[in-house]
Amino acid sequence: MNIPLDALDLLDQGVAIFDAHHRLVYQNAPFVAMVAPGRTPFREGSGLALILDCLAAQGVGQGDDLRRRLSVLREALVAGDERQVELVGERGRHLFVVARATESGTLLLQVRDITLERRSTVKLESVMKVAVSTLADLAEYRDTDTSEHVLRVARLTHEIARELVGVGYPAEELSADFLSHLGTASMLHDIGKVGVPDSILLKKGKLEAEERAQIERHAEDGGSILKKASRLLPESLHFRLAAEIAFSHHERWDGKGYPSQLAGEQIPLSARITSVADVFDALSSERPYKPAWPLDKVEAYMRESAGTQFDPRVVAALGKVLEVRERASNIQWSALMSLNDPVVDHDHAVLLTLINQISLEANCHDPSAVEFVVDELVGYTLSHFGREERLLERNGYPHLDAHKKVHRRMAEEVIALRDKLRNNFTPALGEEISRYLRNWLTDHILVEDKKFARYLGG
Repeated sequence: MNIPLDALDLLDQGVAIFDAHHRLVYQNAPFVAMVAPGRTPFREGSGLALILDCLAAQGVGQGDDLRRRLSVLREALVAGDERQVELVGERGRHLFVVARATESGTLLLQVRDITLERRSTVKLESVMKVAVSTLADLAEYRDTDTSEHVLRVARLTHEIARELVGVGYPAEELSADFLSHLGTASMLHDIGKVGVPDSILLKKGKLEAEERAQIERHAEDGGSILKKASRLLPESLHFRLAAEIAFSHHERWDGKGYPSQLAGEQIPLSARITSVADVFDALSSERPYKPAWPLDKVEAYMRESAGTQFDPRVVAALGKVLEVRERASNIQWSALMSLNDPVVDHDHAVLLTLINQISLEANCHDPSAVEFVVDELVGYTLSHFGREERLLERNGYPHLDAHKKVHRRMAEEVIALRDKLRNNFTPALGEEISRYLRNWLTDHILVEDKKFARYLGG
């Protein structure tokens, strides 16, 4: 029976068939439109390599990385084998490519446009992230006055998890879903603190035994709250991971933690990673009840605590993250940028450091990493603008209203960048955001902020 293959032109996905030597024997009309928009159909006998090169050309700015991922479609497949690759093309178009083999060696290549599905997923995940972030703020606002701590912990948690394969953790424990959800889930690690009174939470002196016990109950309380949420949303990996993190992030590798005295790999990996990120950030940041430790002292403490308080491999991964961060120095802080106010200068230095992080190769190709940096940048920018405006008001700056308008415009621009990032991420966009923000901040410091420097201290 002759099958009318032109009927396959009515499909909403591209289909191509290759012989055992990877030569093209059939393609439907949607295949050409998706793989090489604007060109005529491929000639019969065209090699699979040519088709994959056309696909790679759509992944703007992804270059060798995308070619490497697409190369798995050329690997020898046995009957029943399947290879999958997702790529992001111009204007954020998502294509899902699947290769399947038959017993005769024939290769079936399918290409599907999943842009609408991905955008729906992004919107749902954005809503979930906003909900998680709001809950995290509720837990943290009395302790740190801002949400900056949870954003820093989220970013560091993600980066540590990304480095774990290189220090001996098997890749199968670090699935793509785990890596993409862990950072956001970690933001709720201290949600149980909502039940701890201020008199205990912010106490500067030594805690009494009963007060210590009440503080320690926050792990069980937080875990219980999030387990209920996870049962209501069983499909949500965010809340499932968040529950195990909240329960177990105060457990210790040597079994002397709380609430369950778990030891070693009995402690969920998500909690082991978050524990390291949380303690590192808590020690290196100022809190209402303590000053920040110098970075070298914090690093020494983390190394000394590996194998007792912390999983040694997670601490090793932290060390790799810090080494990578140290290399991020596209913009160097200089005396030329100083406004002779320690608070404003410190804020500007922090913002420069954050923008430098996006330019790192390890980050600009990682959508989760870029989004965490930009989220942190948005939060810190808004906090900085508030501090700067209050300072100018105290010093009687006559052009404060105009300066506030500049701040509003800049805030709108960076928030718009974050939204663009969530909808249409490509490595090229990560690099574009890095370049834009470098100019955005240096122009602001060297032009706009220099206008008020002479009023400070007046």
